[in-house]
Amino acid sequence: MFFLLFIFTPLSSQAAEIPYPASLSVLVEESPERDGKTFIIQGEVVGEPLIENNGVWLNILEEGNPMAVFCPADLAGTARQLTGGNHERIGTRIQVKGILRRICMEHGGDLDFHAAKCEIIAASKETSDVPKREDSILIISIIWMILVLKIRDYYNTSRLSQ
Repeated sequence: MFFLLFIFTPLSSQAAEIPYPASLSVLVEESPERDGKTFIIQGEVVGEPLIENNGVWLNILEEGNPMAVFCPADLAGTARQLTGGNHERIGTRIQVKGILRRICMEHGGDLDFHAAKCEIIAASKETSDVPKREDSILIISIIWMILVLKIRDYYNTSRLSQ
């Protein structure tokens, strides 16, 4: 029995140390228990990276949950390559390994994530959901034509009734 306990104890402690892709909502909800631990998170970069002297700030979004990620200067090169998502494009999808800080006194006392490694999973791309300028001009032209025809019909109907 002692032999079995000796064999399985190191494996279970190693398994607890291996980070896994964690849900941002779970990390935020359970931040007191998970503070200071290493995790792997994934998400879409939204907005543009904010460059500071000692690193770069990223906002990532996963299933509607945002997380502020601080990339130190040695990861800043990777972080500067990232394109943030907006209404016209889907941002770069990244995977970040780092430490969750529930109350980060280094960065104003808020919840944030300190990156130790950052990998690009998928590049940024244009979305097809946003109407193009040509589509907008066509839609406005059609609405204008309908409006002109309705006004014409209104005046023709009012003259005939007199």
